[in-house]
Amino acid sequence: MSGQTWPKIGGFEHTFDGAGHIIRNLNATTGFIDMLSSGGIVKNLLLVDADISSNAHAGGIVGWMMGGTVIACAVSGCKVSGTNYAGGIAGAVDAEPNSVIACYATSCDIKGPENTSGHIAGRGESVFFSACYYDGIGNGLGGRQDQPRLVEQVRQNSWLEAMDSMNQQLSAHDYLWTVNTDPATQDDFPLVLERRQ
Repeated sequence: MSGQTWPKIGGFEHTFDGAGHIIRNLNATTGFIDMLSSGGIVKNLLLVDADISSNAHAGGIVGWMMGGTVIACAVSGCKVSGTNYAGGIAGAVDAEPNSVIACYATSCDIKGPENTSGHIAGRGESVFFSACYYDGIGNGLGGRQDQPRLVEQVRQNSWLEAMDSMNQQLSAHDYLWTVNTDPATQDDFPLVLERRQ
């Protein structure tokens, strides 16, 4: 998707199913989805080398969650910059009900004002998150020096532990995380999605 700017998709109340596919080189001003509303779902999507830059909220998958669910999504090598809040998965997570479930971020460069950026989300209470993981320097959630147990940093190549934890949350989901054995993509994503049999 190089050379093109992804259009803003705001007030999204539908379901987007990435079916485990990878989108490369997304260039967007806020995120793959600008604003996710109540009832909206983004699932089973992987982004690599996305470039997201906004003068407000910015997130790889969703810029601003005003409801809805992001489940089984991952970002890798993404550059996310927001003047308000910036996050690898979501910029800001506001207004219940929201859920960010079994998502991860790896090798991302997240930039926002002090205490407003995180590898998973720039803002959001831990109650919104379940079994999300990240690697890299800094916080999983912006503004939090203590890491909630449900947003954890992966250390010492412990992606297998992360995978087990995420898959427990995906027991009723149509996809699950598995170890990536594809030489073409394993440098980008340690875990990929596989449809349940």
